[in-house]
Amino acid sequence: MKRFKEFVVVLVSASFVAALSACGGGSSSSGGGIREAATAYTGTYWGFATATVSIPGVTPETVTGSIVVVINPDGTVILDPSLPFAGSGTITGNMVTAAYPGASFSMPGFICAGPVLASATIVGIMMSGTIGPSTIQCNGIPVTIQGTFTTEKISAAYLPTPAPAPGAGAGNRRADQRSKFFDDARQVLQQMLDGY
Repeated sequence: MKRFKEFVVVLVSASFVAALSACGGGSSSSGGGIREAATAYTGTYWGFATATVSIPGVTPETVTGSIVVVINPDGTVILDPSLPFAGSGTITGNMVTAAYPGASFSMPGFICAGPVLASATIVGIMMSGTIGPSTIQCNGIPVTIQGTFTTEKISAAYLPTPAPAPGAGAGNRRADQRSKFFDDARQVLQQMLDGY
């Protein structure tokens, strides 16, 4: 029987970023509204995510760790840019959507495909949202990933290695770690698929 494990990881990663659609009734100049709206949310957001990874017939595993989202001035969205695979998305108003490539979960003997979707809402300096539920396929085996995250804006600029987020407990957050939330999720999945 599979043991239940919880992985607490630091994800210094990257980016749930921004591409805001211009509202009708604004300036007719192309791209202006998008850039202005994106600029309002530009910056690095740091917080924590918890997600459950599950496959049929195996006890679900939980991954918990810090996550970083970056909103660029040009409205682009990059999720987890410090890893070989990066997610991307858009921002409309204060709502962010992004997709992380299921191919990043591939491992020796297993080819995975299908996006892991994420969405979030920004209110003030806080961003909160959900991961999935998304189901990717690894050699035809359905893998479902579902969770939530909350982040706080810690800088108005992109920080490749963000400083600790402000507030209580900030001293416990490592600023020098690469993003690895999804990487650890892949390792959890690999353990779950061993002997499947």
